[in-house]
Amino acid sequence: MGIFDDLALSTSKNNNTYQNFWNWFEIHAQEFYEIIKSGNQVEERFINVFAPELTKVEPEVFFLVGIEDDQKAELIFTPDGRIQNVLWAEKLANSAPEIPNWKFRALKPASQ
Repeated sequence: MGIFDDLALSTSKNNNTYQNFWNWFEIHAQEFYEIIKSGNQVEERFINVFAPELTKVEPEVFFLVGIEDDQKAELIFTPDGRIQNVLWAEKLANSAPEIPNWKFRALKPASQ
């Protein structure tokens, strides 16, 4: 197997892993949305459940979550300053399905 075969196999494996992750997320999306929107026990009921699942997929990608003005939950994947992990944050966000009440993006927007 050559280097391009290895890369194709790795990409295929990641795509399947991302699909499994998003399938899992879709099952819990409405519950997670309600937790984040309420602001009650977000750490216990969302972060402590979501973070281990994200770590299984991309251990070097972190996340931020909150509710935007339009009442959609926004989940931002970030490499937290690790330039080499920008690609994985972008691939994860770009593989997200359309889910009602949710927005997904890679990389934190610039702050003032």
